[in-house]
Amino acid sequence: MLESSKNANNKQVGAGVRYASGRSFALTLLHHWSEHNYDENLIIPADLRGYNEQNTSLKLSWPVTEQFGINAKAGYSQWKSQFNGSKSTKPTGAIDLTWQATAKTTLSTGVGQNFESFGSNIVGRDLERTAYIAANWLLTEQSTLGARYNYRQLETLLSLGVLTQDSVFDTFQLSYDYKILRSMVIMSYIQYEQRNEKINQFDYKDQQVGVSLKYNF
Repeated sequence: MLESSKNANNKQVGAGVRYASGRSFALTLLHHWSEHNYDENLIIPADLRGYNEQNTSLKLSWPVTEQFGINAKAGYSQWKSQFNGSKSTKPTGAIDLTWQATAKTTLSTGVGQNFESFGSNIVGRDLERTAYIAANWLLTEQSTLGARYNYRQLETLLSLGVLTQDSVFDTFQLSYDYKILRSMVIMSYIQYEQRNEKINQFDYKDQQVGVSLKYNF
């Protein structure tokens, strides 16, 4: 696949293979290669602002029992800058566990690491680490109570070798869903989030309350 814009063009090639068994067990192997180049000179010449990237991953989906399931992914991401020829190779992956503890209680947890490039006038990449733990309780046939904690660490590194962001986000959320009709649900939540930025003074604390109506056709 070839993509282009006024200032940039991007070439991408991908391939994969998938194996699935009769019990919903599945393995998927994927490889993706991309090349990103710029056409216009800015402060940095166009031929020094591009990058190459390769991503390889192996995904597993495994319902171990009727009550316990695993979704996992492991691989690596390699990013090479045209600015100075430097390479960054990072492991990537995630694992999510789901446990139907009782007929009315579902528990889940997971961790992951993701490595993504981005292109703008200055090229760079983000390294993201995440973790969560969550629980859902079926209070009645119409109502569900949920609780969730999310952890997120985000590092942004430019191709010039400058680390511009190193943030940690902690998010706590309580949710309550009530089914009015078979296809209509009122969803509400209370959320608290705080950000701790290690480089810049972008710390904050945020509180949110939300209510929405969902209709399934």
